[in-house]
Amino acid sequence: MNKCDADRILRFCIRVINGEAVLAPYNVILSFLIGSCKRLEQEGYVGHAKILEHWIHRFQSKRGFLKTLQPPKAVDREHELAGGSHEF
Repeated sequence: MNKCDADRILRFCIRVINGEAVLAPYNVILSFLIGSCKRLEQEGYVGHAKILEHWIHRFQSKRGFLKTLQPPKAVDREHELAGGSHEF
């Protein structure tokens, strides 16, 4: 791998994180990104790997497990007291 390849891998991973390159479940994308980061590091491109690590953390905070949980629906007490129907 040369520097040009490392640059291309980093750019592609950033496009994946931004949702521009791949449509896949969160865990598949995360696995791909971590594997790419390890490969960059093994090939000696530690700087590229560090940049990708920062992008991976941003990806995790934006689309992580906790962000995918839906909060419970708020109950409209005024509607209930007025005799409104319950929706389940």
